[in-house]
Amino acid sequence: MKLFVSELQYVSELYNRLCAELSLQDGNGVDAAALNAAVLRNRELLSRVEQMNGRLAQLAKDWDAFRGHLDPQSRESIRALASSVGKQGEQLALLIERRTRDLEGGRRNVEKALKEIRQGVRYLASVRPTKTNYPKFIDSLG
Repeated sequence: MKLFVSELQYVSELYNRLCAELSLQDGNGVDAAALNAAVLRNRELLSRVEQMNGRLAQLAKDWDAFRGHLDPQSRESIRALASSVGKQGEQLALLIERRTRDLEGGRRNVEKALKEIRQGVRYLASVRPTKTNYPKFIDSLG
């Protein structure tokens, strides 16, 4: 029982930390740079969550064989904890989906700005003064 509870609590803690970190960006506008920094800062947590998915699948298989050895109260507490972790996982998945859309929007904005910069550089290259277009001074003495 301790194995199931400790594993589920660990996953719950990971989900909570990630949700808290990614939810800090909520508001009227999402700063893409801050969101990128949050993802980079938490890439280790994200990789641990990915690793835990395989571990949770193994726990689910083990649960079928192990639950018969537990008393009803322990079984119900583990089931409630698993349900809670499942809901947290769903919330985290929705949050990550929303943040992915935010990052894609930020990427589109950067691409648009780069396109505008390239157009400005081309314009500047097209209006360079020619060699004969230099200031001419009139000699007032004659």
